[in-house]
Parts: sequence; C-alpha cells; structure tokens
Amino acid sequence: SQAMRLVWGLPLLLTSARDTTCNGLADLIRSQLQLRFGAEAAEGWTLYRVDSSMEATRTGKVLWEEGESDDDERNSIRLHDREYLVVEWHDGLPKCIAAPMDEAAVRTDNDVVDLESCLQWHADKEQLSEDEAVTCEKCKVRQQASRMHEFW
Repeated sequence: SQAMRLVWGLPLLLTSARDTTCNGLADLIRSQLQLRFGAEAAEGWTLYRVDSSMEATRTGKVLWEEGESDDDERNSIRLHDREYLVVEWHDGLPKCIAAPMDEAAVRTDNDVVDLESCLQWHADKEQLSEDEAVTCEKCKVRQQASRMHEFW
C-alpha cells in the first residue's frame, strides 16, 4: 500500500510576463516565497506545472529544479491567462509556512466542508489546458478556453 501524502494548498497570486523562462519564473516565485515567508521557504523545492487545480496533488511537468543549468532556449515557456503551478519542498513543508497555517486552520467535525463553500469552489472559473482547446466554428482555429459552472 502507498503511504498517504500530505498536501497543503496555499494559493499565491503572481504577475509575470507571458513569455518567460522556467528559471525566470522560479526566480519570481523564490523572491515571493522569501518576501512572504522568509529565507527558509525560498530554498529546497521543485516547480511543477499542472493542468488544473484538481491535478495539484498529482505530479505535473517539472518546470524547474534547483541546480538546473540556465539554458534559456530550452527553458522558454509561454504562460496562459491562468496557470496552476505547484511548489514541492524536498524536505517537506517549511515550518515558517506550516506553523501559521496550523494556527489558522479551522476544522469542523470530521473535516466536513459546508455546502456553500463546496458550490463556490466548483463554480470558480477554470482555465482549460491546451489539450482541451476548442475549435472556432467560423475561423477553424483552435483556441484555449475556460469553463465555469453556474448554479441558479
């Protein structure tokens, strides 16, 4: 049997140039981690790209690892309007991040999520991956799309 993997979700909103490099993106994320949580959080991690927020617990495509070469040509990437990036620390979640999250955690009996929160999470707009692009019926060009569920 597989060991259970503990996953923390901590959304960070960042602004970056659409055309960038994996190293440039890692530098941006590193600086934000250091600014928000301290030096301990800025080291010892790998950056992954996943298709959606629901895929965050699965390992996605590795964009950057510590010690990688700075081959900008190989590391060039184009970011979409909404990206899902995952930072995974090699030695587990740093205490400077885990401690405040533990203090702020609000739990109910059996970790039950109320219906209103569940519906809100489900209704959030989601940027679809390039594999889920749609073809415009008029111009026949594949275009990236998003999806959103509305309840009324």
